[in-house]
Parts: sequence; C-alpha cells; structure tokens
Amino acid sequence: MELPDGPAELPLVSAEEAFAAMTRPASDAAEVVRAELGAASFGTDRGGVKLPAWLFFVRGSDVPVAWPAIGVAALWKPGEIRATAVAADARLASDGRSLAVSLPGPPPPCPGQEPVTYQTQVIESERTVAVGVRADGVPAEDCVRPALGRMIRYDFVLKSALGGRVLLDLQGGVIPVTWPPSAIR
Repeated sequence: MELPDGPAELPLVSAEEAFAAMTRPASDAAEVVRAELGAASFGTDRGGVKLPAWLFFVRGSDVPVAWPAIGVAALWKPGEIRATAVAADARLASDGRSLAVSLPGPPPPCPGQEPVTYQTQVIESERTVAVGVRADGVPAEDCVRPALGRMIRYDFVLKSALGGRVLLDLQGGVIPVTWPPSAIR
C-alpha cells in the first residue's frame, strides 16, 4: 500500500481480529450482519490514507463501519486517536526537523495593559513530538475582546527528524503534517 511517507507492506488481519480490536463491551451493541474486505480512508497524522479495511454492516444501516484490516501493531492507539482542537495545520521543512504550526495567538492587550506573549514548547519522545505555546503574562479580564482567536504560525526546530513519530498538540490531539516531497523517504 502507498502511505504519505512511502510504500509499505503490512499484513492483513481477519475480520474477527479487526472486529475484536474495534469493539468494546456494550449492552446496546449493534448486530453485525456481514463483513466485507474493502478499502476506506482513515485520518492519520500524515493526512487521509486509503487502507485495506473490513467493512462491517449492521442491522438497520446501509452504511458500513470501517476498521483498518492491518494489524494493530501498525496502528498508533487504535480507536483512541482524536484530532487536534487547537492547531490549524503543520508543515514540515525538507530538513525533516523544522516545523511551522498554526496555533492560537495571544489575545490583543486591553488599553493600558502589557501585551501577553506566547512562547513555544516542544516535548520529544521516541514515538511522539508534542508542540504548543504557553503564555508569558496574564491577560486582563476587565475588557472586551473579540470572541474568535487568531491563528499564528509558530516555528519549531526538533532535536531530531520527525521521521515516523506522531505530531501532537500539548493536549494529546493529533496534528496532521504536510511533508514536502524531499522529506518523504
């Protein structure tokens, strides 16, 4: 199969294995009436990826529930991943270490108040990289500001190349990364 950072060969799993990975005990579980091997698009930290998938049809619905037909060892936190609620996008430079991420900017200062500034934060581990901003200063609470925040591009330089690590916001949401063609293996 073709992934955003290059081709990959991943073993397929049976419908039973996929169903077991997908389900959790529930008293009102839907009745699965059939399963078909097909393909579906799944959101990843590298954007949407079309993967082999088990399509589970439940009684009373014409729309199947899709689950990747690849082993859970190839998935990061299967069934638990949530998208970022704070970052708009992330772009990786060709060096594989420099990231530009759109995150909320500081609020505008109230009249007579010092502006709040944001400092970037990076936390790197073997499997993940978390990025975000923290406020230096406290915004005044006694003035009216626009309800919608503004997004600002923040630049981050990682200690080592992002590679296969997952990019997260500081709350654990996955940030999709756009890779330049030169950074793809």
